[in-house]
Amino acid sequence: MTATYNAGATLACLLDSLAAQSCRDFELVVQDGGSVDDTIAVLESYRSCLPALSLASGPDSGIYDAWNKALRVVRGQWVLFLGADDRLAGPTVLQSMKGALLLVAPEVLYAVGGVTLFAVSGEYYGEYPVDVDNAVQRLRREMIFCHTGVLHRRSVFRGELFDSTYRVLGDYDFFCRTVLDDRQVAKLDVTVTHMALGGVSSRLCSQPRIFLESLRIAMRHAGAISSRHMRVGCVVAAVALLCRVLGPVRAAGFVNITRKWRGKRPFWS
Repeated sequence: MTATYNAGATLACLLDSLAAQSCRDFELVVQDGGSVDDTIAVLESYRSCLPALSLASGPDSGIYDAWNKALRVVRGQWVLFLGADDRLAGPTVLQSMKGALLLVAPEVLYAVGGVTLFAVSGEYYGEYPVDVDNAVQRLRREMIFCHTGVLHRRSVFRGELFDSTYRVLGDYDFFCRTVLDDRQVAKLDVTVTHMALGGVSSRLCSQPRIFLESLRIAMRHAGAISSRHMRVGCVVAAVALLCRVLGPVRAAGFVNITRKWRGKRPFWS
């Protein structure tokens, strides 16, 4: 499943990876937000290359509203949410996942695979760690999954949908609401997605919004704000001031330089 809005410039990479899959037992459901570029034309040009394409376009209030609309027409047993600039890790990914999913227990709602991160330039950045141990307890503290590598059993959406009042962390809130037992989460030994950095969560000046949404989730699901939130809040306040003084581009450049000094790779866009 993919939500799009003016994504014509990046869609081909995702669609090429889907069209190349050896497993043809899948459908691509796309909910477009009313794009004014060539997004719809690009999608239609791939219709004959995909086993099934469901496409709808119209205004929405954000990515979680778009996902909720798309879920109405999903027919598969498992759902994978992909960004318009993501791509599957190889042509046999869906075949490998299909075999692995046949072995998971009936109570498993989420099967978590690996995600490889790439910089906007296309340079390899690293691997997102896959750790599903003590999922319930750890989710009350922080988001522990990279959503684009998580397979969702469709039945989980019969009683729950995404809260569209969130702009960035609606997936985190959804996991907190629906992961109630560690047995509902399983690890897949499959690298699912190559994910491009540069989205909202990797923009430096998005961090204040992300922090406020994380506080809202902490109060909603844990009933308290932890000392970790307080420490992060101090950093985010400094980031907000830096963005205000320098502007978003120069602020991100400055923070990336400080990361290099500390022996870390540049991250912020």
